Amino acid sequence: MGTARRYFFAPVLLLAFFCIARPTIGQVSPSEVTNPELRALETQYLQKLIALNRQIGTNKFPFPFHLGRYVGVEPKDQPGSDSRGLEFVHFHEQTVLKCSGNYNAAFNTNQFTRNQRADRVFSDVVVPVLRMLSSYFVNSKDFEAVGFEIAYHVREASSKADYEGKETLVVVLPVSDALRFPQITSAEDQQSVVNAAEVYVSGQRFGLALGKEDALPVDVTSDPPSTRTQKAPEMHTFTQPGRSQGLDFHASSASAASSTPAESSGARARLPDMPAAQHSVVAATPALTPAEVDTLQTKYQSALDNFGNQVDSVLHQQAPSNPDLALFRNALYLQLTLSNPEIFDKDKTSLYKRAALSFDTFLAPHLGDLLSRLPAIENLIGLNITVLVKVSAAGPASEAVEFICPVSALRSFAAFEITNQDLIGQSIVVVNGMRISLNLQQVE
Repeated sequence: MGTARRYFFAPVLLLAFFCIARPTIGQVSPSEVTNPELRALETQYLQKLIALNRQIGTNKFPFPFHLGRYVGVEPKDQPGSDSRGLEFVHFHEQTVLKCSGNYNAAFNTNQFTRNQRADRVFSDVVVPVLRMLSSYFVNSKDFEAVGFEIAYHVREASSKADYEGKETLVVVLPVSDALRFPQITSAEDQQSVVNAAEVYVSGQRFGLALGKEDALPVDVTSDPPSTRTQKAPEMHTFTQPGRSQGLDFHASSASAASSTPAESSGARARLPDMPAAQHSVVAATPALTPAEVDTLQTKYQSALDNFGNQVDSVLHQQAPSNPDLALFRNALYLQLTLSNPEIFDKDKTSLYKRAALSFDTFLAPHLGDLLSRLPAIENLIGLNITVLVKVSAAGPASEAVEFICPVSALRSFAAFEITNQDLIGQSIVVVNGMRISLNLQQVE
């Protein structure tokens, strides 16, 4: 029909941002998980998760589907990305078996509504995996829910241009509903199960209507208690590996990222509000749409590539930083990923100290130089800089520290008008998807 297309690519060797040997079992190791409850579940179900991962990997989907710990990975990079897309996490006060990955289909917005796109991904990917689950987790009472986070491509064509971006479908079902759904034959009963689930499309609560053109209205009173007092989580519209576009479940799962930078997809299950300094700047700029960001990305692609080359040279990066534009809280940010060459001893340093030192000794000394090379981009609010931190422990591991900083505060810091702590206070600091409060002097 020409409305969805298959991606063809040759396997490529993806150079990791740091030299880690990923587990050959293709599954998150229990030793990576700091939460005792989640570690126990990973240990208990490890062999089943490995078997399920392999079964999903050999299953024939309508379009290629690749399990991935982080969503939003481009097809050309998927062969070398982290394929450990099954793990136990905490999400909305529940223990969830999470399945995440990338579905390589592109849906034309002129022919598929948002609901039709989500419905297609649900039937193409979620339902087949649900059929497999009963072989491994029948009568399981050790966790409350099964969650899916699936990224896919969306094309928007106009008379002047053809844009392509991403959406992410998130579905969280109670275990009992997840196991019985494949046996339900009534369309009405299937819809009832979906109505009782948590469904999001690109971070917004969504009323998925199976087999329909338009979505159902969302009743906010049916939201989980933890989300009723605030709007549905607004996630990054990131397209780099590890930048989640929907809801990322990694906020409380493992303490260490793997060879793909962590967000996200992909994490940031729900970042708190911006500091006041960022609010005032964002309020003075127009809210942008993903399509507008795609337009700006195309407009500034050459300048971004040149900036990335300079960043890589200044900070002696072995892997490209790949700067690109993304939405955060409907405002425009430039994101890039850097690797700190220092290796920290996990037993002798805290998470906070590693984050502080990654800023003070690695990133901060170069901010002035980087800002002087920053291209002039209209409506740019700030930088989202992810620093990959190597940690030595029983096995190779890493952490992803995000510094989400307003450009105005960065320039004040570079001009010696504010201190490093002032800059951190006006920014958001996230470690492996969990926002932290960082007092540089205290932790160092």
